[in-house]
Amino acid sequence: MRTLDQKLQDLLSTVNAILSVREKSRPAREVVRRRLQDEVGAIKRAVPLAPDTIGELAGGRPLVGVDGSVTAYGALFPQIIHFFRALASTTTLPVEEGLCLVDLFYPELEAHRREIEETVVRAAAAGENLALEAAASQLVRARLAALEVRAAREVVEKYQPFAVLFDGGFLRYGSLAPAEWKEYRELAVDRGVVSIGVIEEIGTFDLARKILAEPVVTPSFTCDRDLLFGVLEPGEWLEVKGDLELKKTYYTCFARPGSYPGAVAYDFFQEQAHRAAEFIPLLFGLTPRGGRGIPWWLDQVDAAVRITSLEMELLLDTCLDRGFRERLFVPRREKRTL
Repeated sequence: MRTLDQKLQDLLSTVNAILSVREKSRPAREVVRRRLQDEVGAIKRAVPLAPDTIGELAGGRPLVGVDGSVTAYGALFPQIIHFFRALASTTTLPVEEGLCLVDLFYPELEAHRREIEETVVRAAAAGENLALEAAASQLVRARLAALEVRAAREVVEKYQPFAVLFDGGFLRYGSLAPAEWKEYRELAVDRGVVSIGVIEEIGTFDLARKILAEPVVTPSFTCDRDLLFGVLEPGEWLEVKGDLELKKTYYTCFARPGSYPGAVAYDFFQEQAHRAAEFIPLLFGLTPRGGRGIPWWLDQVDAAVRITSLEMELLLDTCLDRGFRERLFVPRREKRTL
């Protein structure tokens, strides 16, 4: 085991050496800032909105936060049950009293088995050999996205908020739940509800590819998260040029709302891109300065929507026979004794 440990240390040291070389070839912070302003847009400073100013922007309408969670129970396909919960909470009520939707996916249910089979058939028609388990995974992701969008649509219809904050970017909804997302988008734009996707972990490469054009300073797979780390000052945001489409039909900008040196991104519908500068101060005002860059209300929704282990145990004890649990869902490794 000590030999294995030493080998792992050597391998990890190699990774560290590669990162050190990359760091030395990284452009200086001021160079990155200048290139961003030359090629991408303007770096601006935003003053966080005070509570009374937020009220003026809201016009008496509430703010909504939307998030979802999925919890799996079981070990091997098809004996895995996925539990879904989506929560859309307004700031006028306790977060737990928000509009909550739930769902379940189990491959052995006839309707769900048919969905899996149809997904495999569609993949085959496109020349892809998709396994049943992989098809089920696709459906699980799509189901969660659709449930979140449904919750957002229903809360917009019920409460008429001035803005809806989503936990994550818009590409996921557009690809996984296109019909539901199109319906929500049309409703939100028609009613003047500004929708914002708050992205904590930036996974795009667009900025890095654009401003690190010279091969000598282009480390492989440099992502925008890495590029922007420590580049913006607290309270600054990068207003991307309108003609620079990073995501089709969406407008994306980047910001550092607090003291944490990493940047976050905000997605807007292209139809509402002109309101980004108006809402950045709101987002800064809602974000704890010492936090990780997420508006506090969205953090509250994120915590409330999770299905806890205690909830799961109560649910399973109440509704699923122990015999079925032992035979179908509990992996053998959990039954091992030392």
